[in-house]
Amino acid sequence: MLIHEAYWQFTTSKILTLEYLNGIKYNNLEGIDNLGFSRMELALKLVQALFKQIMIDGFFHGDPHPGNVAVGPQGQIIFMDFGMAGRMNEKSKIIAGDLFLALVGRDADRVAKAVLALGVVPENIDKNLLQRDIELLQEKYYTTSLDRISLKEAIGDLPEVVFKYRVRLLPEFIMLAKSLMTLEGVVQELAPGLNIVSMAEPFTRKLVAERYLTKDLPEKPGRLYWI
Repeated sequence: MLIHEAYWQFTTSKILTLEYLNGIKYNNLEGIDNLGFSRMELALKLVQALFKQIMIDGFFHGDPHPGNVAVGPQGQIIFMDFGMAGRMNEKSKIIAGDLFLALVGRDADRVAKAVLALGVVPENIDKNLLQRDIELLQEKYYTTSLDRISLKEAIGDLPEVVFKYRVRLLPEFIMLAKSLMTLEGVVQELAPGLNIVSMAEPFTRKLVAERYLTKDLPEKPGRLYWI
């Protein structure tokens, strides 16, 4: 993964001077093919790079559309224009990873706990009703195989429940949702038929296991956060 270096000696309050990195945009499919790169490998690299930013680095690109992502001469992923970026602290990383795994695992109870951890929750919220609504929402995924689930659709369904229970989402999770939905669109254009959920799920599970489950855990067993 490559990111432009900033030349601060040539930068002012009105001009940002960045290193030039040679590459072709992710939506230049003909150019990618002419260079002999595998679209599938590039799609997987892009998903892994963004999930690493989110789950490991805690600083991620907020708008990874084709104009902001390129392929370097050696097949490196180049991220450009970090004018829109998100930050994740340790707790946010845990919640994001647990929510993603709960969504693909169709675990309504775990999703409900993660939703409650996404923002500021009213004191009088009925957690049982919240879980029931999430269970109803997820019924449509029970008969759908993992590689056919749209992350955009799954994430897009959550605001309906969040707004109903007046949960005020934290800004980093709003940015995260936008970034992941944009990423899915890029992947679908690059390699139609590939699914970001099926590609990212094992990678996210590995990151969660390596970063959190092998380190110092809270005294309470089970979930790595609680309501």
